[in-house]
Amino acid sequence: MLVEKITARIKLWTSATLSYAGRLQLIKTTLFSMQVYWMSMFILPMAVIKRIESILARFLWRGPSLAANGSKVSWDRICYPLKEGGLGIKSSQEWNKAALLKHFWRILTCDHSIWSGWVHAVLLKGKSIWEVKAPSNASWTWRNLMGSRSWCKGLFQTKIGNGERTSLCFDYWVPGGYSLAETLPASTISSSTSTIRWDSKVSTIIRNGEWVFPNGHHVLQRVWNSITFLPNSHRQDTIKWRESPSGIFSIASAWNWLRRTRGNHNLHSLIWYSNHVPRYALTLWLASMGRLSTLDRPKMSFFNGGRHCVLCGIEDESHDHLFFHCSPVLGLSAPCEL
Repeated sequence: MLVEKITARIKLWTSATLSYAGRLQLIKTTLFSMQVYWMSMFILPMAVIKRIESILARFLWRGPSLAANGSKVSWDRICYPLKEGGLGIKSSQEWNKAALLKHFWRILTCDHSIWSGWVHAVLLKGKSIWEVKAPSNASWTWRNLMGSRSWCKGLFQTKIGNGERTSLCFDYWVPGGYSLAETLPASTISSSTSTIRWDSKVSTIIRNGEWVFPNGHHVLQRVWNSITFLPNSHRQDTIKWRESPSGIFSIASAWNWLRRTRGNHNLHSLIWYSNHVPRYALTLWLASMGRLSTLDRPKMSFFNGGRHCVLCGIEDESHDHLFFHCSPVLGLSAPCEL
């Protein structure tokens, strides 16, 4: 359904005058916003994501016809911020995963929504989200959340107050950003003291605002020794998002953590300067990538006039010649002091 909606919207834009820059803006705004709801609710199958990105790439380079050939730059190279040499388009797969993390935030912070309350009452039943298993009849969304835990655990850390909401073994409250369950053998907690079980809360080792650490396995003792902060019996436990200085979760900060990165493009400030003209900036960006349709490119072999520059007629046409050596072009740019 999502693929059909995006395709139908593109088909409404029949104007042949839309430039690359105009189509890029539509992709960043209208077409991206059409995906936001779906990406915030589900992990989209890779086949769907690939299909959507293929449609967007065809629209960018070929317009509403969505012709299959003619892409100047691969979609993977485009999906980077402007300063990193991309076109500022967000990868659907990366944004999808970032949006799904918001569900973890809502559950862990008990945001008082109906959905969060239902999850705690019906699915978690007092257990940690890092502990439970998905039942066989679980919804698509819940199965996706359960499957996502392997790559996002440790990103949501608990600041201990009274310890009543935090799982002693499964939540991420220990200094260093890990849980006891990840570091200790299954028998360690139960053998250390009969009063602590795997389903215990942190509050079971707090008494009168002080830690009451049980003796036990030497690994467990190292964990206790690493805890230098004191609990606060007058405050509830709070959740912190590790990838933000404020500790508050946002999809944007999650996307920035998830996304691929690369070094800054050395021509970024020249191309995307303040008050740039989008159409000209995109042309210059294509030139910086060596992707303009100059006659030296193999795809221009159909041109019957040879490879000589059509402006000076002396040298073969290439990006280097056109921008730095072609005498007619240099004559035009000289008054501009470029």
